[in-house]
Amino acid sequence: MKYFVMLLLPLLIACGNSQIVYPNMIKSGASDQQRKTDALQCKMQAADFQSKMQGSGSPSFAAVGAIRHKKERNQAIDAANEFYIECMEERGYVIR
Repeated sequence: MKYFVMLLLPLLIACGNSQIVYPNMIKSGASDQQRKTDALQCKMQAADFQSKMQGSGSPSFAAVGAIRHKKERNQAIDAANEFYIECMEERGYVIR
């Protein structure tokens, strides 16, 4: 079992991590303050969406559970990124 974990450790390290990305978005006629306000609201909604999607489950079965947890976390982050962009687009913004 010890060797199994040692073999999986590099795999865990090598697996990429998704990150929340907030692209620069613009809206014709919107002031800088309005853009910041809209962006903050969409960021908060995206973070809430990510939290709900990710759930509160903890990894189980050591390395296998950690891999599954990391995959679920990355999927939730990717979905939150899309949610943020859609939220801003609904307010009339486009990616710069």
